[in-house]
Amino acid sequence: MGKRDAGKDGHRETLIGAGTVLDGTFDIEYDVRVDGTLRGERLATRQRLTVGPEGQVQADSIEVAEALIDGRVDGRLVASERVHLAAGARFKGVLLTPKLVIEEGALLQAGEESG
Repeated sequence: MGKRDAGKDGHRETLIGAGTVLDGTFDIEYDVRVDGTLRGERLATRQRLTVGPEGQVQADSIEVAEALIDGRVDGRLVASERVHLAAGARFKGVLLTPKLVIEEGALLQAGEESG
């Protein structure tokens, strides 16, 4: 996992590269891009989560401002701003967001919250 330096606009991103598998609890300050596999109890960022076409996220709790998904996500996803499921996206779990964009070809298997 690497953290890219801020560019001209001050933008920072944490990258989970292809072939990388991380297990645990993750609280990340900046944008997160997952091209590998990230799994665990919690993934949280106050910024954007991007899951690339080969990326996988499996977490009991995923808390983000925005999610751009083109890979696979399993879990309970709460996005305070929006979720965008690209044509290659595969989502399974609970999804809570005020704005949802689903491209043709995306798969959404949303469950209900219990309790």
